Amino acid sequence: MPDEVQQSATRNAHRARRWPTVAVIVGIVLLALVPRVLSCFVPLFMDESTTTIKNITEFFRNRNIIPFDYTYPHLYSYMSAVVLGIWSLILVAAGKAHSLAGAGLLFITGDAPLLEPLRFLTVAFDLATVAIIYFLGRRLRGPATGIIGALFVALSFSHVRYARWALPDVPMACFVTLSLLFALKIAEDSRTSCYILAGMFAGLGASATHDVTGVRRDRGSHADGPPGTRGNRLVVGCEVPDLR
Repeated sequence: MPDEVQQSATRNAHRARRWPTVAVIVGIVLLALVPRVLSCFVPLFMDESTTTIKNITEFFRNRNIIPFDYTYPHLYSYMSAVVLGIWSLILVAAGKAHSLAGAGLLFITGDAPLLEPLRFLTVAFDLATVAIIYFLGRRLRGPATGIIGALFVALSFSHVRYARWALPDVPMACFVTLSLLFALKIAEDSRTSCYILAGMFAGLGASATHDVTGVRRDRGSHADGPPGTRGNRLVVGCEVPDLR
């Protein structure tokens, strides 16, 4: 009985020490949220989302998952399509549109926000990076290091600037940071799951900014092609990211 009482008292003491830290982390995330959300409403940044929106349009129009444009990685187009699909369902549920096609018309006419939902996806990934940095610093040195690291990322000019664009750079940084976190866990606990998760997030980080392979059919006249292939050509490309 005394041992159980002592263990219970120890658990309660750990909880009492943990809650202030949780409150600080939540405060840092909220601090990071304000400038990022406000900056989501700045004007369009060059061709920020032209390629992504073109791919999403093809996904819904042709009902397939083959990207139309390969300028941006496929993974980012898929994530953006999910976000825009959810936003379209919200518009339908709110009575702003009668169908997904109607929601698409609202996007075209400018009667419903199109870029902002995609930018909020970037904000969500950047806020997740702030939280991950805390766990990374805590594992390296302790809670204080984690808090300072998260605060630096929350107030970082580069993070605030890139978090307002619908571009794949911030999701890549989030995935790579998660991969590093699980790689550090391997040093302490060499469970198979840590290896799998570290490798999976490293792969997601690479695929967030690079396409490993792409297959495209070019239509047109190709006089230099072999007999029977004029007018159709299958182009296979492979790009290997430089992770140094």
